[in-house]
Amino acid sequence: MIRVAMIAHLAELSGSGRALVDAAANLDPHAFWAEIILPSPGDLADEASRAGVPWSVEPNPEISLTQAVPLALPILVGRRLRYMWRLARRLRAGGFHVACINTTASVFAGLSARMAGVPVLWRVHEVLDQPDRAARTKMFIVERLSRGIMYDSATGERCFPARRVPYRLVLRNHVDPAAFGPWRRKAETAASLGIQPGETVIMANGPFPRKGADIFLEAATQVAQRVALPLRFVLLGPERPQYADFCRRLRLMAEAVPLRGRVTFGGLRHDVADVLACADIFVSASRNEAWPIIVLEAMATGVPVVATSVGDCYEMLDGGRRGLLVPPGDAQALAKALVEILNSPAQARARAETASAWIRQEFGSPDYWRPLEELIRQVATP
Repeated sequence: MIRVAMIAHLAELSGSGRALVDAAANLDPHAFWAEIILPSPGDLADEASRAGVPWSVEPNPEISLTQAVPLALPILVGRRLRYMWRLARRLRAGGFHVACINTTASVFAGLSARMAGVPVLWRVHEVLDQPDRAARTKMFIVERLSRGIMYDSATGERCFPARRVPYRLVLRNHVDPAAFGPWRRKAETAASLGIQPGETVIMANGPFPRKGADIFLEAATQVAQRVALPLRFVLLGPERPQYADFCRRLRLMAEAVPLRGRVTFGGLRHDVADVLACADIFVSASRNEAWPIIVLEAMATGVPVVATSVGDCYEMLDGGRRGLLVPPGDAQALAKALVEILNSPAQARARAETASAWIRQEFGSPDYWRPLEELIRQVATP
């Protein structure tokens, strides 16, 4: 039995956190025992509990050293060093054979695993294009600490090939086709999102800059001016404190004519399948992306998708056969794509049906997780 410590640097629920829980829940229970180690209790712990995955807490400040004010930096460094020692002790005491570290943001966890003598498998969710000095430093450390790396996207591997690492694998984020489907909109879910009967719902996620929520609302303004339909724009996701100014700007945009009264800020939702079933169109307006889970889930639900052509999204949407692609940061192009779907619903449904069929074929196999299991075995072998 191979014991795997899956270490998260944040307790909030995000795409990378959900991917970590998904992997832990799907490893062969006869060959692997996985536990998620979190910096604090929170939404990700709740997600793990729902999936039946054991979790524990090793307290760690959930703030980057680069974000700390100068006077607080020595205190934060001291707390981080204590976390390293505690985590190393935890890895040794738990008899773990592999430390699987989620995202390159968590270099201290990798140092802890090295101190404990536990081989490191790093999960690279990010697309590290045009890295700044801090990102290059993290990439240098990750490459030298890792025995294995798993990338969520082929683009991620191209940006960070890590050729010194002996075992590498591209295994894109997974979606369970059985958990999503062409379900009817539930009245109670629609009401919780402020959706009125007869409204056409255009949905996006991520009220923070990387996800392009501002571009989504700029495009929504143009669509509302051009289309004579009752429209509802839904923006999902928690409003994080570090993006408070950005979120205030989004709310000001939502209060301006012609969006006033048409925008719902949906917050964090755990009923993702029911929420996506309320959408008539799903939008990913991201400026930077790898292989976004929420887009896969929208495709599995049978919702027409518009996504920016970043990361592996071009491949995900098969160059436009499974959904429309637009350049990142281009609100006008996004608005044009949305209007095209609204004016040509039969073509949009055909693309959505192609997408959902591909999801069933690509992710429905019980062998999907075998490459990850083999990678873990390779990393764990002395």
